[in-house]
Amino acid sequence: MKIKIRRATPSDAKEIATIHVETWKDAYKGLIPNDYLQSLSVADKAKKWHEMLSDENDQTIYLVGLLNDEISGWASLCKCRDEDTKENWGELGGIYIHPSAQNKGLGSILMKEGLSILKNDGYTQATLWVLTTNISTREFYEAKGWRLEGKTKIDPRDGFELHEIRYITDL
Repeated sequence: MKIKIRRATPSDAKEIATIHVETWKDAYKGLIPNDYLQSLSVADKAKKWHEMLSDENDQTIYLVGLLNDEISGWASLCKCRDEDTKENWGELGGIYIHPSAQNKGLGSILMKEGLSILKNDGYTQATLWVLTTNISTREFYEAKGWRLEGKTKIDPRDGFELHEIRYITDL
């Protein structure tokens, strides 16, 4: 397996969107309403991703992970967006690995590279949010040294809510 991490570009929008949608459909099956998952559109997500990746004022760092030269995962990094944190806290805003590429080390390497970037940018802590019911993902983060910080939030969606809990790690 050949793994490579690089910064995302606008031309990566469709691949990122595909991973985004297919990972949601796989990881959140049974955790959020199926009709919502089935309504997710790669074309709609690709348009949004292209806009975000083309926005020169966006301070978020977007990475893609390539497995054997094929984009198979992505991550986003930024200054922590939570109002109760300190200036020197960063955030792993999202990390998604295509279901066919999971358990091959890409997620671990993508996360490690992302946390290294946050550390090099002067952050001393990093946070992330995860669905409280997503036990396998929570176990993955805990195995990588993330600690349950305990703050919770509710993200309202179309007809349902996402209940999330915050994790933290030292950089």
